Amino acid sequence: KAYFLAWIFGPQVIAGVLAVTGFIVANIAGDRSGPDPAAFLVFLLLALISMIVGVVFACKLLYRLWTVIQGEDARTTPGKAVGFCFIPFFNFYWFFQAYRGWTLDYNKLVKRRGLNLPPAPEQIGLWYSICVCGQLIPCVNYLAGPAALVMYILFICKAIDSANALLAAQDGTPKAVTGQSDVIA
Repeated sequence: KAYFLAWIFGPQVIAGVLAVTGFIVANIAGDRSGPDPAAFLVFLLLALISMIVGVVFACKLLYRLWTVIQGEDARTTPGKAVGFCFIPFFNFYWFFQAYRGWTLDYNKLVKRRGLNLPPAPEQIGLWYSICVCGQLIPCVNYLAGPAALVMYILFICKAIDSANALLAAQDGTPKAVTGQSDVIA
């Protein structure tokens, strides 16, 4: 969990620091006519690159989670789960399939195989998807954004635990959802 939390949220924090630093440097480097836009743009570009790193690791996690439950009952493939999140407008529907759908498919798989594992967090996946869509609504977005962040962190923690439990139950040996695993991360 620490691996994905660090690689998903660490670059986002770094991007925020770079953006603020760029604003400060641009105002210090500027002359009396105003801030220096070139200095700000350099820091903004570095912040954008940092944010992209975080998004790549979030996609990597979603892909690996879907890889764990592939079989006859999976509603989608790992590639579609990640790729369809990038289709404009459709992605708001797809978040429900990719996140809550993963929990539903996981729980169905565990039940069908008769495994004694804790269920995946269906409600957290649902509320995360709702909060993401709620960010489109003016004024609601002030509450939906922070709520989506909290729900996403909870989803990551619970989903990784669930996937690790399923992997351990399948092989009889403990495995971890980490960046070094061939299966998930």
